[in-house]
Amino acid sequence: MSFFNKNISRKIANQKLETKLLLSTIGIDLLFLFFFLVAAFSIITSRYHKLLYQSMQSSSSLVSYEFTNRLEDLVTMTNIVRSDSTVQSTLDEIYQPQERHLLR
Repeated sequence: MSFFNKNISRKIANQKLETKLLLSTIGIDLLFLFFFLVAAFSIITSRYHKLLYQSMQSSSSLVSYEFTNRLEDLVTMTNIVRSDSTVQSTLDEIYQPQERHLLR
């Protein structure tokens, strides 16, 4: 392994100054490109998660709104049934025989 490192060091040392500068510039450029791509990926991912969260939030909000409306409709129907005297008398007649049977 050390032979490999010495061989690379010799090759770099034997290059012209122009080639050394070019290689170091390319290396620095690749490093900056790597950090830029990582940062861009992070930004895109965070915006995607934000958009996904907002989408789920609006969907949940719509479902809860519909659920609340249905419950309010049920409460209204229950109040109508409870306030109707005909329905109440019929319910009393249905319930009375069961109550008498339980008392015996």
